Amino acid sequence: MQHDTPPVLWRISDGRAGHDNQSLGLLDALQERHPLNSLSVPAVSRAGLVKGLIVRAWPDDPPDDDAARPHVIIAAGHATHGSVLLAGHLYGAKTVVLMRPGVPTGWFDYCLIPQHDEVLPSARILLTCGAVNRIRPARNQDRSQGLILLGGASKHYHDGDAVLFTAIDTVAERCADIHWRISDSPRSSPHLRQHLQALRQENLHFTCWQDCPPGWLARQLDRAYSVWVGEDSISMIYDALSAGARVGLLPMPRKRYSRLHRAVDELAAEGRVCRYQDWQADGKLPPPGPPVQEASRCAAELIGRGLFDRSSAP
Repeated sequence: MQHDTPPVLWRISDGRAGHDNQSLGLLDALQERHPLNSLSVPAVSRAGLVKGLIVRAWPDDPPDDDAARPHVIIAAGHATHGSVLLAGHLYGAKTVVLMRPGVPTGWFDYCLIPQHDEVLPSARILLTCGAVNRIRPARNQDRSQGLILLGGASKHYHDGDAVLFTAIDTVAERCADIHWRISDSPRSSPHLRQHLQALRQENLHFTCWQDCPPGWLARQLDRAYSVWVGEDSISMIYDALSAGARVGLLPMPRKRYSRLHRAVDELAAEGRVCRYQDWQADGKLPPPGPPVQEASRCAAELIGRGLFDRSSAP
């Protein structure tokens, strides 16, 4: 059966910038390859999910005509999964999630899962090199511009503020000819943020993550020649690799060895990133390899697997 109108895609969002970076990256890549109409839809609350199941309708501003009914739904973040499943059930839409879900992968049509999560690929599961993102290869790199991206304690890493303070000061002093822009993340501690706000080095400029306007990270990565990332922030490491930057890893004290640590170790062993202690020996970051462009690759793969074929299922 032929369809004259482009398919409708819902991108369900939990409002978190990191998750939006992933889903918008996939949306951009899909739009470049296939005509479609897209809507950004906020994830609904647990109460809204229950209501939707009871009344068998989307609880928040439901589509009032066929033009808004989704054929495909994409989302990133565990808080979106209930909404994805509800919308998929209500409208018979294909569903795509961009991370390892906390529920069985078979509940979704497609799952894009980083290979460091050590899941086997299948007809439904596409393994990705890091998290899918919206970052494009840099076109305006400037040797005088650098970027420092910081995370914080997690289930894989202890608080490393004291170590980070020393490392940042050392990088700024040894690379005094570079203007470094620094930003933190929601995981960063108040102590770290206070320290960054008090920085007085002329070549360091801090912007709190809450004050970063939309597109800030992409614009900085388009200019930065060198990027330092806290080892704990695997998504931001891949953001920098996607831009084609020279990437250094700032040290963070590890907890019990995990698959995330293994993924970081493999990047370092392959020479794609440089550990802080190795950089201290010669002051050089490794030359960049080809930019990682997983959004483009996954979009092409999904379309090839029939994502927009309205008569097929995976």
